[in-house]
Amino acid sequence: MPATRKKETSSLDGTARRRAIAMIALELFKAHGYAGTSLADVARKVGTTKGALYHHFETKEELFISALAIDTSHPLEAIEHLAAQTADPALRWREALGHAHDAVFKRAMGHMLPVLAQTGNQVPAVARDYHQQFIERFRKGLRSIYADAARTAAYRTLNAEDVDQIVFGPLLANALTQSLMANTGDLNSANLGRTDRASFIAMIERLTRCD
Repeated sequence: MPATRKKETSSLDGTARRRAIAMIALELFKAHGYAGTSLADVARKVGTTKGALYHHFETKEELFISALAIDTSHPLEAIEHLAAQTADPALRWREALGHAHDAVFKRAMGHMLPVLAQTGNQVPAVARDYHQQFIERFRKGLRSIYADAARTAAYRTLNAEDVDQIVFGPLLANALTQSLMANTGDLNSANLGRTDRASFIAMIERLTRCD
């Protein structure tokens, strides 16, 4: 690692350094997967020792989940903020859909889905933590916002599980397709031609609105 990167990370305070380490680790997890990335690999990339990493992260599982949490914090917190508001529910719903799309396609989550699936099977603690820190929070926020929208005449009455399926089904399917087709050029374009943010929001609106 360049000396400047070592200096940058070593001069940060505890919270900032933890974040910097997690983001460096995330790039390694994205490139090599969970099993293919060791704490020693992360330490070398950061420019520190494996022992020093334990001051910030007790296990690789904790580092992995922390990296995803930091990377996904903005769209997740945005959805939770919208859920706590009382403004126009239709507007909040559309904004929340945009943030859900961002969480999958602008953050590491979508790229990491195959890694998450494999890791969750091999390391159940990762699956549990991911469910608690991501899936449940996304579900709770989106369900709450949609419930407000459904109290108006504009949106269909749906149970919570249907809301989950309508929103996350297309997102996860498209993210997996993107991961599978990433190196196939024309196939990738053909499969993902309408997965941009605006098209996703418009599609969910068509599925959920009464008019």
